[in-house]
Amino acid sequence: MIGVGDKGVNVSAPAAPRIRPLSLDHAVQLHSSRQVVTVTDAVIALLKNSLDAGAGRVEIAVDLARGSCSIDDDGSGILPDDFCNLARAHCTSKNIDGETCGSKGTDLSSIAALSLLKISSLHGQHELPCTLVLHRGRMVQMLCPDASSSLESCGTRVSVSDLCGNMPVRVKQRDVALSGRGAETAWRELKYRIVSLLLASPRLCVVNVRDGTRTFTLGSSFPLTQRNLLHRGHKANLKDKLPVVFQASFAQNRPDWIPVRASAGGLSVQGLLCLKPAPTKQCQFISIGVRPCLPSTHGNLFDIVNKTVANSSFGVDLEEESAGRKSVDRWPMFVIRLQLGRRSSEESVQEAAADLLEATVRQWLVAHHFQPRKKRSRVEPEGPAPDRVNFRGECSRIRAGAQSRPSKHLIESASADVVCSECKTVKQPSSEFGSIDEAELLRAADEAEGRTDGSMNWTNPVTREGFQVNSRTGAVLMMRKRDDIRNGDTVKRMSSTRLMKCSDQTDKVPPKFIQDWQNPVFACPAEQPIQALQGPDAKVTKHDCLGEGILSDTLRISKAQLSQSRVINQVDGKFILCSVPCVAETLLILVDQHAASERIILEDLLSELHSPATESIFSNTGHTSAVKAHIPTNPPLFKLTSKELALFARHASYFAKWGITYDLSEVIKIRSLPVGIAERCLANPRILRDLLRAEAWTAEEGGNTSCPTRIREMLCSRACRSAIMFNDLLNKEECTALISRLARCDLPFVCAHGRVSVVPVVRV
Repeated sequence: MIGVGDKGVNVSAPAAPRIRPLSLDHAVQLHSSRQVVTVTDAVIALLKNSLDAGAGRVEIAVDLARGSCSIDDDGSGILPDDFCNLARAHCTSKNIDGETCGSKGTDLSSIAALSLLKISSLHGQHELPCTLVLHRGRMVQMLCPDASSSLESCGTRVSVSDLCGNMPVRVKQRDVALSGRGAETAWRELKYRIVSLLLASPRLCVVNVRDGTRTFTLGSSFPLTQRNLLHRGHKANLKDKLPVVFQASFAQNRPDWIPVRASAGGLSVQGLLCLKPAPTKQCQFISIGVRPCLPSTHGNLFDIVNKTVANSSFGVDLEEESAGRKSVDRWPMFVIRLQLGRRSSEESVQEAAADLLEATVRQWLVAHHFQPRKKRSRVEPEGPAPDRVNFRGECSRIRAGAQSRPSKHLIESASADVVCSECKTVKQPSSEFGSIDEAELLRAADEAEGRTDGSMNWTNPVTREGFQVNSRTGAVLMMRKRDDIRNGDTVKRMSSTRLMKCSDQTDKVPPKFIQDWQNPVFACPAEQPIQALQGPDAKVTKHDCLGEGILSDTLRISKAQLSQSRVINQVDGKFILCSVPCVAETLLILVDQHAASERIILEDLLSELHSPATESIFSNTGHTSAVKAHIPTNPPLFKLTSKELALFARHASYFAKWGITYDLSEVIKIRSLPVGIAERCLANPRILRDLLRAEAWTAEEGGNTSCPTRIREMLCSRACRSAIMFNDLLNKEECTALISRLARCDLPFVCAHGRVSVVPVVRV
C-alpha cells in the first residue's frame, strides 16, 4: 500500500493472503484418515506387509474398543539400513509390477500418522533386531540395534496403540459402532477380510487372531513345515486355501465344492463353487490377482454372480407348496479369482471380466442341471457374428451356445475351459424352470385365443366401433390380426428384435377416447399460478386462496371424505359405488371390495400382533413373550446345526419381542407363537422352520428391527385368503359396514399387497 504525505512516500507491506495451504501435519492427517478408518483397516494393512514378507505364521491381537492391535510374523524381516525410510509416505521396498498385496507405500505411513506405532524387526542376516517408535507421524525413538528387544527369531513385530485417538469424532463413532451387536459385527467383518486376503494371496500362511476371550485360527490343510513352504509357497491353488473358509465357519462339506476354470484372451477365471446354497452372502469371495475384492468396492462383480444364480433353479425348494419358490438357503457360496494379463489394468478390462465371469457361472449352472434362464441376446450389427467363448468339461461335453456376448475385442476369438473335476449325478430340479421353448409359447397362445373366457362383444353407441370385453375382469381385449410366424412345421427361435420386426404393421390402434383417457389415480396435480401484484399502485390485500384449484383438474379423495361417503350400491359383484360430498359438488368413487376387506383384516391382525401378553410364557433362554401368543399343545421340535443353535441363542430376545419363544438344547422346541400365524405354522412345521431360520439370519446381519418380514407376509396372505372375494354379493347394509370400517383404517387406499382400493370416477 502506497500513500503520499507531507514527509514523503509511505510504503506498507501487502496484506497476507486469506487463503493459505494447510500445514504439513494437518494435510498428512487428512490423507491418512481416509486410508485407515477402523482397527480392521490397520490389521489388514499390516497383514498385507506380513504376507509380502513371506510369513508362514502370523499372530494377531486386537482390541477393537481401545483402537489397538499388534501383529507378530516370521517373515524375512527388515534390514537395518531400511529403517531410515520406514513408515514414510510413498516409500516402499516392493516392486510395483510384482504380485504383492501393496506397493504404494501409504498404509504404514497412514497408520503412523494416526497412532502410536512401534516396529521391531530382525532380519535373517543380522543377530540383533532394530526398533522404531513413532507418535502421530513423528519419530520418538530409533534403536539400531536394539539389545533390549525381546524379539529373538527372524520376523517383524508391529504394535498400534490409540488409533485415531486425536480425532474425537472417530473415538465417539467407534464407541457407538461397538455398542450392542456392533462388536459381533465388527469381529465378523475382521474375520471376513482376513479370509479374503488369505484366499487371494498366492502363499500359504497360518493366521491366529485373538480378541479378549474370542479367538480363531486360519491355516492350510497340511502342516506348514519349512519344506512345504519352500516347495509350495508360489504354487498354492484355491484347493489348498479352501480349508480357510471352513475354519472361519463360513461353510462346510468340502465334497460339495466344484472347481471351475475359464480363460479368454488375456483374462482367466479360476474358482470353486458350492453345490449347496446358503442363507446369507457371507461365504462369497472374489479377488483380482492378489488383491481381494469387497462387496462395498466391487459390488458389480458380486451382483453378476448372484443375479445369474438367482435366475436359475439353484436354491429352489422342490418340497415347497408353491412350485419354483426359493428356499431360505438361496445364496451361492463361491471363491473366485480373476487373473488379468500383465499389461492389462483392472479399469480397462472391467466389462470384459464381468462378461467372462457371467459366462463361467452360467455354464457351471448348466453343467449341474440348475437350468439358468436364457439370456436375451443384444441387438447385433449385420455381418459375421464374433466367435463365442467356448466351454468344455473334462467329464462331459457342454454346449455353450450363445450364452454371453463379450463386449470387448479382448475376448473375441478366444476359448475357455471349464473344469469340473468332481462332476457327479445331482438331483435335478424342475426342468421347466427358466427356458421354455417358443413353440410351446405359441401353442399356448393359440389355445388361449381359442378360449372364450366369458368374453362378450360390445359396440360403442357413440363411435359404432365393436370391442370384445372380458366378462370376468371387464378388460377391453385388443382385436388384431395374428401373423403366422411359422415357416412350415419348423419354428425358428427369434430374438426380441426380430420378433418386433415381424409384428403386424397394420394393427388397429385403440379408439381415440381410450388413448386420451388418463387414469385419475396417477394424475399429477395441476401447477397453479403464483399470486402476484401488478402495477405501481398495487396494495397488499388478504385473499382466501387456500384450496383454490385443488380439485380443478384431478380427482382426489381424503380419508376424512371417505368417512363421510354414502353407499349407492354394489356394482358387478366386485365394486362398491359411493358418493363423496365435496365443497360444491359430489364425487363418485369405486371401492374394490376385495382390497377393502383385505386391508381391514390385515390391520386387525397387526393390531392383534402388537397387543400385550395376557400371560407369562418363559423359556430356558430367559425370555418371555412380549405380545399375546398362542401356546401349542404339541410343541414342534426342529433339529438345527450347532451354528444355528448358537444363532437362536443370541437372538432369543428379538423373537420373544414378537411372540416367539423356544427352549434350546440339542434341538429347538417352540413354546409360543403369534396368534395370527400359529394355526398355519402348526399345520405345516416346514413353514415355521423356514421362518425362524430366515429371520434369525436377517437379525444376525443387522437387518430388520421392526416386524419380521416373513410374519408380515404370512399375515398378508391370511388377510387375502380370508377377505371378501369378487362375485360375493353384498347388500347395502354390508357395503355400508365395509366402507365404515375401511375409513377407520390407517391406510385405507391400498390393500395388503399395495394395490389401489379406492378410485375416483367422476364429478356429479
